[in-house]
Amino acid sequence: MPEGKGYGAQDTASIGPSLKYIGDFVYGYSGAVAATNDAAPITLVEFTSGAHILEIHFQYVDENNATYQRTVACDINGITVIDNRYDGTPESLLNDYRIIVPPFSNVVFGANINGATSNMYGTVTGRVYK
Repeated sequence: MPEGKGYGAQDTASIGPSLKYIGDFVYGYSGAVAATNDAAPITLVEFTSGAHILEIHFQYVDENNATYQRTVACDINGITVIDNRYDGTPESLLNDYRIIVPPFSNVVFGANINGATSNMYGTVTGRVYK
């Protein structure tokens, strides 16, 4: 599918580890993904960017209210650009990770909860710069 061209309703409401383009905007949702009680992040959203630069906002939330360690990570072309661990207290649960993605880059955004197996959710929103 060419960048910026949707092909129907399924393209505007899909859930899964990919990125969707609508005009100059991009988005992706992970849907519910079970944490694995481990510090190593598991993939929530993965995509390969098109021919243009993207400005991306990643966010992550989960269903667990305990203060277990959370892990959030992002790799671009195998290089770690975000590697965050926090204790899960309310002061640290709000997160908005922003990155610039070069053209034709593989991006993997992941998270996990070290101490629980509850559901977690990742969202990606952003803009295409042509």
